Amino acid sequence: MLILRPTLKLAAKLKLSPLKDLPTASTPIADWCVRAFKCGRVSYLLFSNTDSLFSMVVPQRGVTNAKTLLTAFATAIDQNLDRAEHGQYHASAILAAMADCQFARCHDRAVLGSINDLAWMAECHLARGDSEAETIDLINQAPMGQLGMDNPTRCFAQLTPDSRASAGSRRPRSSPRPLKQEFHFKIQYGDFTADLAIGGDCSLYALARFLIKTVGFDFDHAFQFCNNLKYPYRSDERYTLFADIGQGEPDDGSVKKTKLSQVFKTGRKMIFHFDYGDDWFFLLTCTAVKESTSQRAFKQVVATHGTPPEQYPGEDGAPW
Repeated sequence: MLILRPTLKLAAKLKLSPLKDLPTASTPIADWCVRAFKCGRVSYLLFSNTDSLFSMVVPQRGVTNAKTLLTAFATAIDQNLDRAEHGQYHASAILAAMADCQFARCHDRAVLGSINDLAWMAECHLARGDSEAETIDLINQAPMGQLGMDNPTRCFAQLTPDSRASAGSRRPRSSPRPLKQEFHFKIQYGDFTADLAIGGDCSLYALARFLIKTVGFDFDHAFQFCNNLKYPYRSDERYTLFADIGQGEPDDGSVKKTKLSQVFKTGRKMIFHFDYGDDWFFLLTCTAVKESTSQRAFKQVVATHGTPPEQYPGEDGAPW
């Protein structure tokens, strides 16, 4: 059986609602999510394997119902898996599973968040002129936090048609080890401040997600950490999301590969710059780096003061 998990918006457009509530397929290679995105005036579909996040991009043109969605998926499999390791073997198994296809919801918010990131990366590559095939290869080489900073290409190659989800086919988890460090931060914007604690030496990308969640924004734009507190665009030390997708400046650092310990020590201040259009500049201060007694990684909002900013205020001050 093949399970396709469209977003609720796409399911409504293709008249697939109501979607079923199904657990992860017993064969992970046959469980996929699908969402739509636009680049310019062209609409695309992003098919992503739920387990490995291996993704394929195809034009949405002509996809209007369940039958044409399955046709687009089969075309994507046929045209793209031949470039992946064990691709022909995987393609045969997936196409065979399509004889019984079910449409279901995706309840894993971490997977949905990762797929949103992949769609954004795909949009960036297509916008700069990369072909669909080049875009697919590039996004599948990106390290993903959901994969323990591995990339979708390698994780997909490790799946086999007879893998079982119940046998632990999802990414292997190592046993917890005592954390070496915990980092304490203060984020400020206007009269709003929040004190944060992070257990474990996570990536700057993970820090950015936590910061955006703390202020109540949607994690839907590019961002950077930069060292010029007064003129951020003139910074000579920057860590940008663009560096991870091959569009950054030569000296830009990666946010997905750079750890907190490589940038922050007690007293270090940086600007967290979110959304290059609206230019949200948050002052971020590392208030302490301590030895941790926790056995597990954690992210905690210790205290907040003031009112956080609104990401999309309307003309009357209310959200649109």
